[in-house]
Amino acid sequence: MQTFISLLNFVQEWIWTYFGFTILIVCALYFSVKTKFVQVRLLPEMVRLMFFTDIKNENKSDNSATISPFQAFIVSLSSRVGIGSIAGVATAISVGGPGAVFWMWLMAFFGSALAVVESSLSQLYKRRGKSNYFGGPAYYILYGLRKRWLSILFSILIILDIAFFANSAQSNTIALAFSAAFDLPKYITGIMLFLLVGFAIFGGIHRIAKITETIVPTMVILYLAVALYIIVNHIDKSLLVFHIILSNAFGIGEFAAGSLGTIILMGIKRSLFCNEAGEGTAPHAAATSETSHPLKQGLIQALGVFISSFIVCSCTAFIILFSGVDFHQYNGIELVQMAISKDIGLLGKEFIAIIIFLCAFGTIITYYFYGESNVLFLLKTNANSDNKTMNNSEKFALYSYRFIVLFFVLLGTLMSLELTWLLLDFFMALLTICNLFALLLLSKQFLFIFDDYIQQIKHGHNPVFHKNKMPKISKFLDAWKQ
Repeated sequence: MQTFISLLNFVQEWIWTYFGFTILIVCALYFSVKTKFVQVRLLPEMVRLMFFTDIKNENKSDNSATISPFQAFIVSLSSRVGIGSIAGVATAISVGGPGAVFWMWLMAFFGSALAVVESSLSQLYKRRGKSNYFGGPAYYILYGLRKRWLSILFSILIILDIAFFANSAQSNTIALAFSAAFDLPKYITGIMLFLLVGFAIFGGIHRIAKITETIVPTMVILYLAVALYIIVNHIDKSLLVFHIILSNAFGIGEFAAGSLGTIILMGIKRSLFCNEAGEGTAPHAAATSETSHPLKQGLIQALGVFISSFIVCSCTAFIILFSGVDFHQYNGIELVQMAISKDIGLLGKEFIAIIIFLCAFGTIITYYFYGESNVLFLLKTNANSDNKTMNNSEKFALYSYRFIVLFFVLLGTLMSLELTWLLLDFFMALLTICNLFALLLLSKQFLFIFDDYIQQIKHGHNPVFHKNKMPKISKFLDAWKQ
């Protein structure tokens, strides 16, 4: 097993170093420049769409089965504000040192432009089902690029990465947290998750949306409240912590020791796992909503990157670095539990265990939904899990997929921490490369709808999109009116 782990570690680092890192940076910079830094330029518009307009019910049809842009945002946020924002940050610091936090911030800033692109394209090419909308990268690859082989490859990769191995990482983290806090055997945690996740995923996207709409805001508020308490208590150390982060990010000592590359790479990988910008996951949620213009959902999704990376991830980093706990001694969620216990006492481990459960549970059912979208794509069906028109073979495939997901959730509680994250990093690299390649090829289409939105805003209009604005591809824009 150790030989396999060493080989897997070598392969995933090689892929990240020579392919994943390069294409991620190039795409993030390219779209940031081409949109004149949309992440800054339209930040007020993102906030306006989310908090100061009726975006929760905008353009809502009489079909109550569709979900609102706000619900789609919450569904995607449940995966972004998962263990990546807590355990992922801890792993980045443990392996890459405090300097990895800076590179997480930098990647999140540029990567937020990718969130706008992929979610806008997902909206553009979303499909209209009997009772809902659905879509994702597989659909904009198929209908935008007309490359079925690439869309099939993406679907297979996302099922393996997100639905199977990422969910194993989620359950693994819950099991570790519950073991440390409550001395609960990991197999008991696995059985509990098997039953709870099963209840959630057999209810379809609408049950998933309702569950995440309740869990995610509650979890974020609780975690941020405790983080704020700790930060205020250590406000006198804030300048020192920033100095530690920046000095380690560019440190001469790290460069001389040959570890600077590891710091940068770890920061970028954990940033991607945290905010998912460019990975191709969040677009599945973005496609399900009903809105008047594709870019609106793209802008809202970018706001999720800021929340996960600059607020939740930063809070985790500050908690760890303020505590003074030796971050080389612990890894993952155990590091966060030890750090937070320094400030709120013995209940720190229990508190983090509950928060991790809420985080990871919401992420697991969201990842299940992302995978389900691609299972249905591979079946070449417009049916969805709530649609009774599915034939027997489609139902068998869907139910088989559900039980395989539950198996990996259970398996994850028993796997080693190292193997879990290595498998996740390996498939995440392949998935991201595949998605970013498609984004580059579809850049002209994105920039067209981006400019269309900007022009309508300049004229004081509420942006509305009609597919006759893009006559060359209008026949592929199934969900939009003429």
